[in-house]
Order: sequence, then C-alpha cells, then structure tokens
Amino acid sequence: MKSFVWTIYLLLVILTPVQIIAQGKVVPENILDSIANPPLLQKETVLQFERQSFHFGKISESDAPITCSFSFSNIGVKPVRLTKIVTSCGCTVASFDKQTLQSGEKGMIDVAFNPRGKVGTIDTQVFIYTDLSSQWATTKVALLGEVLPSDNEWSRYPCIMGILRLKRNTVFFNSLAKKSSSVERLVCVNTGKKPLRLSALMIPVYASFHTEPEVIPPGSEADLVIKVDGRKLPETVKDMFKFSIILEGLDTKPSDRTIQVKAMLSR
Repeated sequence: MKSFVWTIYLLLVILTPVQIIAQGKVVPENILDSIANPPLLQKETVLQFERQSFHFGKISESDAPITCSFSFSNIGVKPVRLTKIVTSCGCTVASFDKQTLQSGEKGMIDVAFNPRGKVGTIDTQVFIYTDLSSQWATTKVALLGEVLPSDNEWSRYPCIMGILRLKRNTVFFNSLAKKSSSVERLVCVNTGKKPLRLSALMIPVYASFHTEPEVIPPGSEADLVIKVDGRKLPETVKDMFKFSIILEGLDTKPSDRTIQVKAMLSR
C-alpha cells in the first residue's frame, strides 16, 4: 500500500494531472489532494510561526536558488522534537537548526527553492513533523511566488562542458542483464560556432560511446549514446558497478568533461 501511495505522490508532483489512473482505477481528485497536502494534526497549537508564508515575488528560472527562513516558537508546556520536514515539490529543500525545543524556546526552519525548470506560479507547501505524531504533520508553511522563463536559450542544459551543454552528466543503467546489452542517451547541445565531433577516453571494453549525429552542427541538439554490453562484463562483477567516460574534442580540463556511469545488474 505504501509503494502505491508514493507512486501516486510522485506522479502528482511531476505531472499534476486532473486525474491519475493507477492499478486500473481512476484516483479521485480529493484523494490526490490529500496526498500532496496531507491533513494536519488536529491538536492545540504548539509551534507558533512569525509568518506562515513567504512570497519571493518574480524570479527567472535561470536565477540561483533562493533561501528564506521561518522563525517559530514552542508555545506549548512540554518540549517538542522536530522529526522531519516534507515538501510538496522536489525543487524545495528544508532544514531546521534545532531538533528539540523546550517550552518557550525559539527555532528556525530554512527553505531553499531552485527555480530551474519550474516556470509558472509557485505554491510549495512545507510540512513540519514532530514527535506529537509520526503520521500527521504538526503544522505547515508555504513558499509563494512566480518563476518567469529564462532569456538564456541554453538554460535547459545546466551541465556545462565548454561549448557542450547537457541536461545531466550522469547515466544509470537499471536491471542490466549479463546476457544482453543496454543503451542510454544524454541530450546535449553544441553552443559553439563550429561543428563538434566527440569521442571518448578511458572507456571500458564492455562499453561504447558515440553521438547521433556523428558531427553536431553549431546551435544544434544531439544525443550522447552510451552502450553497455553485459556479455563482456568481467565475471567478478556481481551487483552494481560504475565507470567514467572522459569526452574528447572539448577544450576544457578532463574533470569538466566527464560523464559518470552507474549500472545495476538484474537478478
């Protein structure tokens, strides 16, 4: 049941659909809303915040992450221990400076928001859990604002390798079989003014690398294609393994043009 709920939660965060079909059934909107916005613990107020929401105004998706702080006090008669903080969006990370607050003591929660790829109106909920309940949040605060599209045409490619930009510089092969091969692709773009031809250094014998197209025109997208052949793996590899690919053809130091590859063998 827990895995089903988490699946629905992740789909909601990523896709925000009107309806979600799971296990052959349409999940009602009120259930989806309760997953993304869980009800609070129905007890008297224990944590009192100076403000329940912070509005950061309008920012660009290419701006650096912003951080805001929420000050609060334990207005109860007993100590309260903060156990965890859950946010409604993966673009937001929260932390607290103290785990246990005595009666009357003050604390601080810092919330960092990364606007990259989050164009639109932002209403991120931050749920604070304490030792009063492991199931229900004690209270919540909100981060509000608006993210505007970036005027940087390459903002969708945050990983920079000289004139080459990628959406990510890591690859993960899940359930790789030893009797077959598997392929993963990384989308990239040539931001330079000349055609770009790439090759790979330090690649193991069980892996291969090429680009599609073979020569990347200026200002054009391409795929970095990485293939792992399970039939060529050493017998000593039994579970998870990893290796690095250093791209050749870029005018930058090796550490700045390295792709990290991880793979998990199927059982």
